[in-house]
Amino acid sequence: MYGLVNKGLERYIEQECGNEHSKAIVGAALGDVGTFVGMQSYDDSIMIDMLTRYCEVAERRPEDALEGFGRFWISYVIDEGYGDLLSATGDTLEELLESLDTMHTRLGRSFPSMAPPSFTLERQEDGDFHLHYRSSRSGFAPFVLGLIVGLCDMLNEQAVVTLAEARDQGADHDVFLIQIVKGATLPRSTAHGT
Repeated sequence: MYGLVNKGLERYIEQECGNEHSKAIVGAALGDVGTFVGMQSYDDSIMIDMLTRYCEVAERRPEDALEGFGRFWISYVIDEGYGDLLSATGDTLEELLESLDTMHTRLGRSFPSMAPPSFTLERQEDGDFHLHYRSSRSGFAPFVLGLIVGLCDMLNEQAVVTLAEARDQGADHDVFLIQIVKGATLPRSTAHGT
């Protein structure tokens, strides 16, 4: 996992727990590493350790923490200067989701060791979408669910997002059902896990 992701998680923990708890959580997970460098690759175990420690302190389930971090991630990457890349990728949720693999290819030029996931968007006859998520990493479906909701927030679109098929429950890969809500009086976006 690149330092940019770990720095994002660090900022999320700080927002959720405060600076004092964040320093203790991140410091314990980092050990001798010191601080994260955005363009440097780190072992995934550091991120998982930070997340585990955060869940213990905040008394949150890991899947809820990952979903919250996914939603936070969108505003974080915009603040870190990647907003133009997101904007260039699409103006609607459908356009952005269809272009995720292309965006990851562009990012791969800056992050050569990146092992990005793959996304395939499939429109259903009723107008809903299935987003197929494949990754070499397991357990990140809640993070992706949060990302989708964060994109809805960014675009001022409303959607109900559910995990329709789960890799950790025997499916080949994770599949999200995305139902775009038009003209409803819901909050800007609503996420529902399985």
